[in-house]
Amino acid sequence: LAFLPLCELDGFNTDQMQTFIRNWFAAIRTRVADADRKRDSLWQAITDRPELTELAPNPILLTQMALVHADDVLPDSRLKLYQVCVELLLWKWERLRALQGGRQGKSADDFIKELGIAGLQRATLETALFDAVFTAHAEGETEIPESILLARLRDALTSYGLSKEKAVGPAQRFIEEWLRERNGLLVPARADTFDFPHRSFREYIAGVVLVRAGYQPTPGEGAARSMRARSRSRLI
Repeated sequence: LAFLPLCELDGFNTDQMQTFIRNWFAAIRTRVADADRKRDSLWQAITDRPELTELAPNPILLTQMALVHADDVLPDSRLKLYQVCVELLLWKWERLRALQGGRQGKSADDFIKELGIAGLQRATLETALFDAVFTAHAEGETEIPESILLARLRDALTSYGLSKEKAVGPAQRFIEEWLRERNGLLVPARADTFDFPHRSFREYIAGVVLVRAGYQPTPGEGAARSMRARSRSRLI
């Protein structure tokens, strides 16, 4: 609503992160084995691993780390960590929020079935979203326009036998009912744009699209990118 103020959630400082983790694992102690050990090992991982140190001040991303670590352990690689977080934020966020609120919630697969397209899979929608993000990234957009999301989703749905005109309806419904209301990865920024809870997700997704397209950096280019990434991490 245009008349409501736009607020940005501030990041946690070190004390707030520790308090969040302590309270999180205290709340789930009766449901998770070795909750105290997991609490301590999560904080140790955040302290020791630069990629986690960068992400942890974001409350949404710290929640993801706590959710993953409570059930298993945080992945060792940065790539796998992003894969797990993308899966949680894009496809499982609605169910997790619902369960924490004492309600059933709707699974991603159930919602996709309601779109009424036989055989439609998450992977198709995810690839279309990633392509839209890459297109916006390549065009220098600071946020992802809904128009690009709609166009990529519409085109993806035509592979299931729909005309472009008929594909617009389910593509728009996915944007309005799933992206706007039920996911935590690609969230509304303005009335007609979307963005991520942290810029590193945009960079990860752009990298995924390049790899899928067969892109291979030259040795010199790869080294230069690695140096820039390390420099950025130090600055942050």
